[in-house]
Amino acid sequence: MTPIMLRIEADADEFKSKVEDMVIRTLHDGSIAPSTLLECVYYAIEPDVLATVRAVAALPPSERQMVMSYAKKLSDGTVG
Repeated sequence: MTPIMLRIEADADEFKSKVEDMVIRTLHDGSIAPSTLLECVYYAIEPDVLATVRAVAALPPSERQMVMSYAKKLSDGTVG
């Protein structure tokens, strides 16, 4: 493998690890229903959505929680 390919693979592994951690904590905390999480995974196939997920996964936990809280308000229609 070339150095670039190794770096891409390492980045992908790090991303997967962060996403797994976020999913486990989200399910454990009960902050999102499993069915909603599956729907999110389905939509994450879209490149723009996946880029957003990557950006959120890279945030520190406190900032990630703020994003999740705001997203929930958007979903509920309580942001205005």
